[in-house]
Amino acid sequence: MTSLCDDDVSVRSEPSADVAEWNWRAVPLIVLVAAGVLGNTLVCVSVAVERRLHSVTNYFLVSLAVADLFVSLVVMPCFIVQEFMGTRIRAALSIALTSFINRSNSDKQKH
Repeated sequence: MTSLCDDDVSVRSEPSADVAEWNWRAVPLIVLVAAGVLGNTLVCVSVAVERRLHSVTNYFLVSLAVADLFVSLVVMPCFIVQEFMGTRIRAALSIALTSFINRSNSDKQKH
């Protein structure tokens, strides 16, 4: 009969080298996310504030910046969490989103 506490098991108080390597590999991606958010926000704000930039072409650029902003805020962080922490965030996110959509649809049907 085996016990739950074996003598072969050791508890580490320091993080392993693998953990430190994973964290350092995530840093460039986090910087890329921050740069994407900052750059796309600047594009949107500059077109909204500066009157001379109100043109059809710049409105098209703003729509692309907004789409890229959503990618930087939603998709890329989910990828970073999934890739470097080993968790599946897509499943949890899709369940939460489905629950939210179903709840909002049921609220609309009541009114």
